[in-house]
Amino acid sequence: YGLHYAGMSPYKPAYMVPKTNLTGEIPSYQYALYEGASQWRAGEPAEVLALLGEPAFQRSPQHYTGHAQTPFDHVTTYAVLARSGRVGLTGFPLGLSYYNEGYWIYRRALQHLLRQVLPAQLVETNAPLSTEVELTHQAKRGGRPERYLVHVVNFSPLRHTPRHPDFYEDPIPLTEVRVRLNLPLPKVRVRAVVAGTPLTAQRTAGGGVEVKLPRIPVHEIVSFEVG
Repeated sequence: YGLHYAGMSPYKPAYMVPKTNLTGEIPSYQYALYEGASQWRAGEPAEVLALLGEPAFQRSPQHYTGHAQTPFDHVTTYAVLARSGRVGLTGFPLGLSYYNEGYWIYRRALQHLLRQVLPAQLVETNAPLSTEVELTHQAKRGGRPERYLVHVVNFSPLRHTPRHPDFYEDPIPLTEVRVRLNLPLPKVRVRAVVAGTPLTAQRTAGGGVEVKLPRIPVHEIVSFEVG
């Protein structure tokens, strides 16, 4: 794949310097990798999406800086985000970093990498980022047809103290939510299971099926029944 591990970066945090547009209309920057990073050399046929950057020095009691980390100093030749065909590389613990820090650029990096290696997502939606969307496939069984179930959970977050558990306190209903299933289903019947109503399916240009959910108070299951 043209991707060669060269060891761990001696700096924590290190930095991610994008070589491609990860941020849309937001100007690019040198983004801190708070959980550290590894060093990867990328050659043909790999494509580098972001390079590894390093600070001026490693922050410590002996080498102190007043900020949470030493500022960015220079970019290296190592890749920290890359792709090679259908293989994607993140040279830092992306999931752990996002879990611990909630830094939006980590999510953008993952989304961009997934679009590179998987051009067509199985499920697409215009629901907000706070929404949880999952896909389940059930084979034909007994009198039940084969079906794909898209679970849509509407999470309406409120501001709490860090140790406060999250729960549904004041859900804000979602309206006009589009759900697209990018599978070439020849004949399909779609319905909203929780609402108990049929949905009108529209064929998409790429061969998938799209429906619109008028309202989701808390949770909805979209059932795509085949045949």
